[in-house]
Amino acid sequence: MKRLLMTAAAAMLAFTVNAQTISTTSNTPPKSKQIVSSFHQIEGGDVIWFVKAGVNYSGLQTAHDYDEIHGDRYLGYAGEIGFNKQIARSPFYYGFSIGACSNLGNKYTDTDSDVRDQLKNFSFNDGDPQHNIYISPLNFGLCLNLGIKIDVGVGAFYTVEYLPEFDNHDWGFNANAGLWLGPIYLGTQAQRGMENRTEDETKAKTYLSNIMFRVGVGF
Repeated sequence: MKRLLMTAAAAMLAFTVNAQTISTTSNTPPKSKQIVSSFHQIEGGDVIWFVKAGVNYSGLQTAHDYDEIHGDRYLGYAGEIGFNKQIARSPFYYGFSIGACSNLGNKYTDTDSDVRDQLKNFSFNDGDPQHNIYISPLNFGLCLNLGIKIDVGVGAFYTVEYLPEFDNHDWGFNANAGLWLGPIYLGTQAQRGMENRTEDETKAKTYLSNIMFRVGVGF
């Protein structure tokens, strides 16, 4: 009887160990998959590609000595494509984008200053519409998910005219703020150029100043 009980106990123990082995083998992913998954959590982060389009409220801004000068602004087009890559699993991201926009001719009004005579007919290209292409290789931002995603960021850009001819390059800084409603983006971006647009040093300094209102889609 004793030998029979020992044999039964040994058989039950062997069955339990075997069942545990089968369960572990079937539910545990291969070691290579575990390594890949862990690496993705540490080094990864989602990449969102986007396309945005809208209007550009463009114009020129005078230097501080000429704050009394008011420049007319005009609507043009704006379009952009790029991506944002999440930094690890944080709400921060870095990104890259390339876009195009139009800056229409500008006229300065509403002042009795002598500077008015210098600026009243100033435009990027003698009054003709100007079309620019720009690249923003350094963008950093924060995207917070609070039911809807709030997206804010800053960056740098370089732009050059492509119509009527290649000319009038500029560089500067941009800032953006918007909302993601699922894959749909609604937001605005401001660009401020750093190159003086007035070649004559005796005249008031002028700088590129764009405000873009855009809708987009992420994928």
